Amino acid sequence: MAAEALYPLVWLDAIHYKIKEDGRYVSKAIYTILGLNVKGK
Repeated sequence: MAAEALYPLVWLDAIHYKIKEDGRYVSKAIYTILGLNVKGK
């Protein structure tokens, strides 16, 4: 599938969570991006 040059609709979301790293809790995020091209795909 070829990459489209135009995405008129783009949704961006993030899920934030805390993990223990080096003996302390730090906040991390997982990002999701959804783009909808002019053909609706």
